[in-house]
Amino acid sequence: MCERAATSERDFWADADESEALRRYRTLVDIVDDGIYQLDADGRFVAVNDCIVELTGYARDDLLGEHISLVLAEDDHRRIEREISTRLSTGDRRRQTFELAAETADGGTIPCELRLSLLTDDGELRGTVGIVRDITERKRAEAIIERRELEEELELFRTLLDHSTDSVLVIDPETGRYLDVNETACRRRGYTREELLSLTVPDVETGLPDRDAWDSFVADLRAEGTITFEGRHRRKDGTTYPVEVNAVAVELDREYVLAISRNVTERRERERELERKERRYEAIFEDPNILVGLLEPDGTVIDINRTAMEYVEADLEAVRGEPFWETAWWGESDDVRDAVEEWTERAAAGEYVEFETDLTRPDGQWYALSGYFRPVTNDDGEVVSIIVSDRDISARRERERELQRYERIVETIDDGVYVLDGNSRFDTVNEAFADMLGRDREALVGEHAATVFPESKVDRAERLQREMVTGETDIAELDEHVTAADGEIPVVTRFAPFETDDEVGRVGVVRDVTDRVERERRLERNKEQLETLFEVLPVGVVVAEADGAIVAANDTAHEIWGGDVFDAESVDEYERYSVRWADSGERADPEEMTLARVLRGEEVRDPDVFEIDAADGERRIIEAAGMPIRGEAGEVSRGVITLSDVTERRDAQRQLAESERRYRTLVENFPNGAVGLFDEELRYTAAGGAILEEVGTAEEEIVGKTLWERYPEELAAQLEPNFRAALDGDTNAFEIEFHGRHWIAYTLPVADDDGDTFAGMVMVQDITERRKYQRKLEESNERLEQFAYAVSHDLQEPLRMVTSYLNLLADRYGDAFDEDGEEFLEFAVDGAERMREMIDALLAYSRIETRGDPLEPVDLDAVVADVRTDLQLRIDETDAEIETEPLPVVEGDANQLRQVFQNLLANAIEYSGGERPRVQISAERDGGNWVLSVNDEGIGIDPDDRERIFEVFQRLHTREEHDGTGIGLALCKRIVERHGGDIWVEPDPDGGTTFSFTLPAANGDEA
Repeated sequence: MCERAATSERDFWADADESEALRRYRTLVDIVDDGIYQLDADGRFVAVNDCIVELTGYARDDLLGEHISLVLAEDDHRRIEREISTRLSTGDRRRQTFELAAETADGGTIPCELRLSLLTDDGELRGTVGIVRDITERKRAEAIIERRELEEELELFRTLLDHSTDSVLVIDPETGRYLDVNETACRRRGYTREELLSLTVPDVETGLPDRDAWDSFVADLRAEGTITFEGRHRRKDGTTYPVEVNAVAVELDREYVLAISRNVTERRERERELERKERRYEAIFEDPNILVGLLEPDGTVIDINRTAMEYVEADLEAVRGEPFWETAWWGESDDVRDAVEEWTERAAAGEYVEFETDLTRPDGQWYALSGYFRPVTNDDGEVVSIIVSDRDISARRERERELQRYERIVETIDDGVYVLDGNSRFDTVNEAFADMLGRDREALVGEHAATVFPESKVDRAERLQREMVTGETDIAELDEHVTAADGEIPVVTRFAPFETDDEVGRVGVVRDVTDRVERERRLERNKEQLETLFEVLPVGVVVAEADGAIVAANDTAHEIWGGDVFDAESVDEYERYSVRWADSGERADPEEMTLARVLRGEEVRDPDVFEIDAADGERRIIEAAGMPIRGEAGEVSRGVITLSDVTERRDAQRQLAESERRYRTLVENFPNGAVGLFDEELRYTAAGGAILEEVGTAEEEIVGKTLWERYPEELAAQLEPNFRAALDGDTNAFEIEFHGRHWIAYTLPVADDDGDTFAGMVMVQDITERRKYQRKLEESNERLEQFAYAVSHDLQEPLRMVTSYLNLLADRYGDAFDEDGEEFLEFAVDGAERMREMIDALLAYSRIETRGDPLEPVDLDAVVADVRTDLQLRIDETDAEIETEPLPVVEGDANQLRQVFQNLLANAIEYSGGERPRVQISAERDGGNWVLSVNDEGIGIDPDDRERIFEVFQRLHTREEHDGTGIGLALCKRIVERHGGDIWVEPDPDGGTTFSFTLPAANGDEA
């Protein structure tokens, strides 16, 4: 104890009044008596005693107010903080002991033991009190003890080696030099330890005479790991003696060769003695307990004793001279006979061969033999014969097999098995028990049962064991916990006494019931959850006993019935409930009610539909279904029914039925076409229309069939994406061919009152006649185009001739004309020029369909930029202002679209009305199309002329007012229509005009 422990309390409790100091004093006295400190809730010193000051080397004033980390390493400080946090969260107020290193003022460390107590107020941490003990001396003593024990172990190991009857030699594999040897090695070879350590293996082993032989041996040893061989070792006096050497390569701090050498001089002598004894084998040849045979070195049978012959029920003469492996003892198995032949060959080579094998007697009885093939040699060491001696070990093998079966059972079951001796210490355990505890199997053997089971349970088990020995109890079972490496495990242990010659122990089976306990907990939680679910289910639930007494009903059931009406004590009392069959309106008898049927054992899966007069005065339509609950014997113990208020649904169903009747009337009378409804499986649920009769198709041939069942595969594949699009809420129109006719089809979604799509509709109309008309029209247009082209082309040549002669007349005879003649000539030339322009325009108009390029993605920004370049001179002359929004990419003919924009922009500049032309070009997305607009602030157009301006050669102004052919807008209309679009004009009442037209968006262009 610290020599200053008696220092005045005043300094130690400097921060507290007397009552507080007394409370702290009592706390400290209760736990320790060495260095004492107190920390506040933030881990700062509020009090230290003199021992702490002396231990750390800090002055008291230097410590007070400082954080504990001043004298503790970070890891120790964090470890204490974690422990405090854990104890606060678990409510554990037991003292905790830590071993840690205190950091002193001079930078050193002192090993200490800390005992820690928490100061709390209503569960809140107010601080901690610690007792610190310097354990430097204890640690030093432990280190000394540990070092002495190690030295003693090394000395013991050296003593054991020196007393070994075998030579132990540690050799450097690189040089062959002996690094260490035991006393036996020195004594056997006649060397001192120092002399032997100066030698190499070739100096001693005659079979490894030089360094090359040693290196070759080491290489083989490294490859095989272990080598056993017989050799001769040379003594200091030059004599040699036979040895058997077992060498092994060892890797420690470096590579070593460890050799164990055994003097086999005596064994060799014994072998010679054995040879002499074997020559007298006749003395034991007829032993009735041994099967003995004498063979030539090649395996030929010389003699067999009577005992062996009885096993095969044959005479000696029948086997004498035969190869031993072909005799009846070995049966018909090639594997056994091959093994016997091999054993014979090995014995003939001088090897002592032990064997065990299973065989069958001629009568089919199984037996097992264990024995040996022993070579018999002459004085020269040559094998002259082979003795085969064996015993019948069938009984032993049966016992071994039975033991193996039991061992296999014990080692393969999932339950832990243990055997305790008379002192309740583990004698053996199976692998499952060790795994359950997370312990080493061998380490458990010898430990007391109390290290695994609670001590109280061990005492209880010993009492039960005594009761079982006296016959008071047959078997015992305990619910308990075992202490495993990672915590406690709930188990059930069953055990019985196990008696040996001198004591009574017990054998136990331990079953981990963690899963069962968890299942029980889950069942309890499920019960709570089911009880909660019972109350929150959106359907009513009613439970009745087998006699009809209603025992439970949830809130939903009370709401459906308008109050607490579930107090019937029997089925007969169900009479009080006003229940009618919804379809017929007839009153339902108590025995017909769903709950009564369930209590009779019926499973009411298809709900009964009733109309009830509820307690709150409301009349409701309900559905009731239910199931019986059966006991272990199959009897009905309870009945459960569910109630659903379907009043609103039934009303909705009636309304839907009326709607369907109206719809069917429409479908069946749909003119020049047909209508069908289909579901999510693309299966028709309804169909009708006047056209069905014309094409010879009945409604029954359509309803109930899917697209693939109704139509050819190619047509079904065309319809499928449109049908699925309708189910996704989209509307589509497309053309198909079926029944040798052309149809236009429309697919659209069918939605409920909430706007949710629940089906799709398809409407088809026969457009065969329309298509025929369109083809005729297209053929007529084609002929007209050809005619226009031919006319315009054929007029070019005479027009060129007229123009040429008019120009020639003006050049040669211009001076001969008077003023009127010159004017007339100008009129003629101008008329011819206008005619040429009109013919060119007509030629271009006729070529729109036949000379256009394929439609492909076109960037309209680039097209308008080219048009502005072409019109740049006109733009500069008129100071025109043209604003263009970003324009899209469309599917089109770039050259033709350029002509559309050029005509519209040129008109906007031309018809500006003498003001500075201002033009805006914009674009707006409309589904799969783009709407392009060209707006100007010019003179405008009379609304009555909105259609006429798009006709060929239609002009709203004279040539004197505005130049032109009158075909430009007709050309624009023809080009836009070729692109599948429309063009129109919208006059502005305040002046100005907006020309708009549609073009298809390019594939992949997102809106």
